Amino acid sequence: MFVFYNCTINKQQKEFIMKSIKILAIASVIATLGLSSLFAEENPPMNPQDKPMGMYKHHGKKMGHRGEMPMFANLNLTDAQKKSLQDLRQGAKGDRKNSMMKRHGDVMANSITANGFDKAKFIQNSTKEFNSMIVQRADHMEKVFAILTPAQKAQLAKNLQEKK
Repeated sequence: MFVFYNCTINKQQKEFIMKSIKILAIASVIATLGLSSLFAEENPPMNPQDKPMGMYKHHGKKMGHRGEMPMFANLNLTDAQKKSLQDLRQGAKGDRKNSMMKRHGDVMANSITANGFDKAKFIQNSTKEFNSMIVQRADHMEKVFAILTPAQKAQLAKNLQEKK
């Protein structure tokens, strides 16, 4: 016989009370964890309009990843020109990704030897990688400007001068 708040209870009643308290404690822990995981979603789902637009982060028409590059926004491109620019960007993106991964791996592999890290070789290879990247960008821009009409090229030059 045990005394519990000036009541006498037997061992069987005590076990029942303890078991009930244990069940309630476990249920409250499970409920707390379940509810906290329900409300702990870090990034709630976005509407398609609310998605970040990439580097430019403008939500206006013809900006970011959904449209043209911002510098072409007011050049009145034809649908054929827009399609050509889009195809050119997609092709350049794949080429850039593949060549960057290969070049970066080569730079690291050629700079690290069993004897250690060769700083001069790393700088030389990184410079070569950077220069080839600039050549790739220049080739891409040359192809882009080949798509534009002379009037559009003049308008673009004017826009870029005003932006300075």
